[in-house]
Amino acid sequence: MRNACLPLVFVFLFIISGCAPSDSPGNTTEFQYQMNFAFNQFTMQESDGGYYCGITNTMFYIDKKTMKPVYLCNKPNCLHADEPDIQKRRLCNAFFTCTSPDMQFNLYKNNLYLLIAVDGPAKEVIRADPDGTNRKTLYRFHSGEFIQNEILHRGQLYLFMSGYDENMIKTTEIHVLDVESSSPELKALYTLEPNEGASNITVYGDYLYFTFTREDRDTWEKLD
Repeated sequence: MRNACLPLVFVFLFIISGCAPSDSPGNTTEFQYQMNFAFNQFTMQESDGGYYCGITNTMFYIDKKTMKPVYLCNKPNCLHADEPDIQKRRLCNAFFTCTSPDMQFNLYKNNLYLLIAVDGPAKEVIRADPDGTNRKTLYRFHSGEFIQNEILHRGQLYLFMSGYDENMIKTTEIHVLDVESSSPELKALYTLEPNEGASNITVYGDYLYFTFTREDRDTWEKLD
């Protein structure tokens, strides 16, 4: 009787101590709280006074005292999502133009860093003030690059990017982007074995944690 081929799940720990010192000035968080829900259509980040919540292409802020969600927009007379004119709606500080509902973002050093699709599947990393204003594109990816997961830690944006080679073998790589650089460049950090996938990224201190699966295996293994 043949054994069933089940995905093999690992917890992997990756040392990133070379990226920045532990006592970096202004480093206010060693563990970036991030909550992602199904299909990445709902992402939440915690700040000192409240929570930022991104739903599809709209950003909300929830004050911890009142727990009342409001649009991340302080423009007087702005109708936000109730604005019937799409061109005027794009002027709302809470609105982010994106072509897919998987807006992902991080809160770091009093700035919002967003990863959104702006032209079909092509994505951009955008920095904005905590009120949604003063937006600047830091980096633009090619349309063929599929980003599975991302997380920001000590100014480094870690991205899990996957694709398929000419033999339809799945490839997954970890890249890093320095969002505090005046001209950020995407750098390869680690390459997984063929047909391995990764998810559930967590960064704490000098370590990057994630789980990954291996296909075509029917035994469990443990990584040292």
